[in-house]
Amino acid sequence: MTKDIQSDSNRLLAHLKQTFPGNYQLKKHGKSFHFAQRFIPKSTTSAIQSLYEVCRLIDNIADCEHTDHTHTLKKLDQVKDCIRAHDHNGLTAITDNHQVKTTSLYLLLTGARRDVSMTQIATMDQLVEYCYQVAGTVGLMMCDLMGIQSTQARLHAIDLGIAMQLTNIARDVWQDSLLERIYLPAEHIGICQAMELRTAEKGQNARIEKSILELLHQANIFYKSGFNGLEFIPSQHRFAIYVAGKLYQRIGHQIKQRKPHCHPQKAYVSFAHKCVLATQCAARYWGAPSQPEAVTQPHDSDLFRNLGFFEGAL
Repeated sequence: MTKDIQSDSNRLLAHLKQTFPGNYQLKKHGKSFHFAQRFIPKSTTSAIQSLYEVCRLIDNIADCEHTDHTHTLKKLDQVKDCIRAHDHNGLTAITDNHQVKTTSLYLLLTGARRDVSMTQIATMDQLVEYCYQVAGTVGLMMCDLMGIQSTQARLHAIDLGIAMQLTNIARDVWQDSLLERIYLPAEHIGICQAMELRTAEKGQNARIEKSILELLHQANIFYKSGFNGLEFIPSQHRFAIYVAGKLYQRIGHQIKQRKPHCHPQKAYVSFAHKCVLATQCAARYWGAPSQPEAVTQPHDSDLFRNLGFFEGAL
């Protein structure tokens, strides 16, 4: 999505970084995306990096354990003020030539505020909505940067974002519990305290492990829809998005392979394994560049399309 707006390059990001100094670079924090960035055209690399840094900055503010909730919420209000200052007719410039819909940034902030007050997610419906707010919106903003307007394409982008966030949640159960946050739904594991995720007795631990596997199963359903949307992505960006998605999906496989699944050390994909996965992706991609996965599209009910936010998401 491009539009002629008189502005300094990266003005929103520059404003945010001036207000909230820190290191939000892709290489340091987003290793899977940094790896996939090798396959992104130079024409959009800067915009994607800048968008990532904006999202990372918001995430870091929400996750800061050294500030009380009231102060953190005030900081997020400051971020919203920065975004509002750079909004032009519903668009916010990420670079001089790339804009995103401001509503997506506001929804991302809504998810971040939800993080701050989080104790425990109650249901899968609530969890999917949360994943949409903090990650599905990123998929929509990526569509903006790539000039994708199709409603169907943007739904697939939301699905890929939700899949990645579910993977994050399954990976970070232990780490999130240190922030007193429980994203495993109460309908799976019952109402509990964050410490119980790290000190659970046998019966509760079995429920925790089962819930993590259920989240990964649901993530794979969303990955299928996300990969089916590759055909809508411009060819120059398609392979990079495919690789990024497969790298994230592989993290889910790593979680499944270790016991317990709830672990103090985050699951990750080594650089060597990333190279192998990228090679495998290339073989499938060159054989069928529009549909390298060739999977059946999940039913709408399996993608939670009944949830009200989907209607207003696009």
